[in-house]
Amino acid sequence: SSQPQQKSEGQTATDAKSAEKTTKNIIKFKELGVQITVPDTLKDIVYSTRDGELDGGKTFKMVDVSTSSLVALDSGCKPTGSAPPLGGLSKTTGTYPTNADNINSSGSLIKQFKTYYIAYGSRQAYCSDTKSVQDKAETLRKAFEEAIKTVEEIPA
Repeated sequence: SSQPQQKSEGQTATDAKSAEKTTKNIIKFKELGVQITVPDTLKDIVYSTRDGELDGGKTFKMVDVSTSSLVALDSGCKPTGSAPPLGGLSKTTGTYPTNADNINSSGSLIKQFKTYYIAYGSRQAYCSDTKSVQDKAETLRKAFEEAIKTVEEIPA
C-alpha cells in the first residue's frame, strides 16, 4: 500500500508546480500603459500617480508604490509623498539617455519600448520609524525591484 501513496504525493507535487506557473498576479498601471507580474507578497500593491518634469521641461508620468499590508502597519507607508515605500515607476517619451543622471532621466532604466521608456526610482527614506515595518518595507522593495523586470505593455 506504500506505492500508491508515493504516487499520489508525486502527483500532488506536480499539480502544485504547474498551478504555480499558471496563476500569475498581474498588476496593471493603466496610467503608464504597462503591467508587471508580482509574487504573492506584492499582490496587494497600491499606488498613486503624479506628473514629473525633467530639466528642459520634458514631462513624465509616475506611479508611487506601496502595499495595503504596509499601509495597515503604518499610515506613513501610503504610496504618496517623496518617499513611497517601494519606490516609483515612470514613463517618459523618447529614448533613455546614454549618459543618464538624475537631471536628464526619470530614474534607472527598466525597459526601453518603441516610443518611451519605463524607469525606476528607489525610495528616499523609510516610511515608518518602527524597525519591524522598515524591515518588511525593505523586503517588499527588493521583491518589487525584481518584479518590475517583468514589465510589459498591457495587451490591447
